[in-house]
Amino acid sequence: AVTGDRVPEFSMPLPRWGIERPDPRPLARREHAFVITPTAAADRDAIACFVALLEREQAELVTELGCALAFTSPPGDSPAVAQCLIGPASANRPLQKLRIELDVPDPGEPHIWIDRTRGIVVIDGPDIEAVGVAFQFLRTAIHSGERLTTGALPRHAVAIATTIAREVEITYPAFALRSIDWSATMARHLRRIVHSGASLSSLQHLFVELEDAHTWVRYSAMNGHWPYRVWADQSSARLVSVPTWSAGWDAGARPGDILMDLDTRDWWSRSSATPRTKPVMTGYRIMSGTIGNERTFRVRRSHSDIVSWTEACPARPWPEPISWTVLPSRTGYLEIRGWLSTPDWGAAIEAALKELARCPQLIVDLRGNVGGNLVAAQAFRDRFLTGRTVLGAIRFSRGDGALGDPSPLIGEPATDGPRWSRPVRFLTDRESYSATEDAILGLQGLPHVEIVGEPSGGGSGRPRTIPLTAGISATISSALTYDRHGRCIEGAGIPVDRALPVHTSLTRPDLVPASAILSTADTGW
Repeated sequence: AVTGDRVPEFSMPLPRWGIERPDPRPLARREHAFVITPTAAADRDAIACFVALLEREQAELVTELGCALAFTSPPGDSPAVAQCLIGPASANRPLQKLRIELDVPDPGEPHIWIDRTRGIVVIDGPDIEAVGVAFQFLRTAIHSGERLTTGALPRHAVAIATTIAREVEITYPAFALRSIDWSATMARHLRRIVHSGASLSSLQHLFVELEDAHTWVRYSAMNGHWPYRVWADQSSARLVSVPTWSAGWDAGARPGDILMDLDTRDWWSRSSATPRTKPVMTGYRIMSGTIGNERTFRVRRSHSDIVSWTEACPARPWPEPISWTVLPSRTGYLEIRGWLSTPDWGAAIEAALKELARCPQLIVDLRGNVGGNLVAAQAFRDRFLTGRTVLGAIRFSRGDGALGDPSPLIGEPATDGPRWSRPVRFLTDRESYSATEDAILGLQGLPHVEIVGEPSGGGSGRPRTIPLTAGISATISSALTYDRHGRCIEGAGIPVDRALPVHTSLTRPDLVPASAILSTADTGW
């Protein structure tokens, strides 16, 4: 409980590393270190995907630890050299050995253990999911100076406010890009946060000022999404897409209908996004829920009729993440609604490209695809490369208010399965976001590739997840990405080679259906 008007004060920004504050990264004084990853376990596929993500995104780990990294065991398998050992220990024999040799504690939960003298970092947990959780507080562990760090929750509103102030300060990469004074922002919201007991609403109003859909506060149980796209502003929320297989369609709902029983002004005020993407991201939040929970929807049709239906929240807002066909023009059409790491998803991509190989050109429809598994998105991208390609660059926040050095993003042509080198157009809109942008970053400019529609959402992401209470978590972006011309994607999106009136189909789908955009995209090859 907080009594009176006393609230904490925060000293920001952090001084840059140097004379005022030595670099706290545990391997910053090393020339290089070895990363030893798990190799085998019952959940082999999950571990393989996790290790693939680490290797593709090793620039993040380099920024965190402070030196060059090699993903291999050190010569002689000795703890005398700098190492980062990644669990679960049950699938990592060198980590098992190290625990015995150095008496490394195992608290039985996600944790970070750092021996700064020896240059040893352990990231571990009971299983691969727990190891992923442990990664989320690696930066916290480094900046705390503690030897052992677990994910302890802050105990009260003041501690929650302090945690948020600190974690955003050492993580968020876009203060300069968006001209945000974080100290002043915290000062404006601090009293409301503390005196509301750190309510979800008070925290969301704070994060709105960061204008980043990856950087938000939500109920941890929000893990599903109803299958409707919505355009929302301060006065109303309008259906943009109603799948023909959905319960809403069966009830009579159609694109352009107005959702009823919503405080859209409140949703708008609590939804973090850039001004350009805020209508679609607010709509996305409105349609988020907990898997299995039922909700009754009421919409007003254009002729004033009202239809309603009750529907349980599904795990994913589509029955199939991928569909494909051949258009009457003989153009291949591939729609990707989300990026998954499952074998079935990968097999479907291969099947689609093999079947469409008879087509002279291809449209890949990424409208409304808000992201998903980064490894899957990048692997799909590689199928369109004809040689080793510099795609752009990424800069991770460093933890002292500065950005790390740019790390080149380099793609190699896929070595397995079908590839595509004939003309291809990627159809995007402002809800094409996050991993979807990684799927097309760097393809633009290749002789056989065009981006059409409207610029993508502009979400570099690589967010950290910070638990605040047993039921509320915050996510905080940690990186900015750039295309090969040095343009920052964050907030601006990937530009198009050919603009189409997608915005109109989002705001008035009853007048300009999304299918009309597809027809226009399939002209002028």
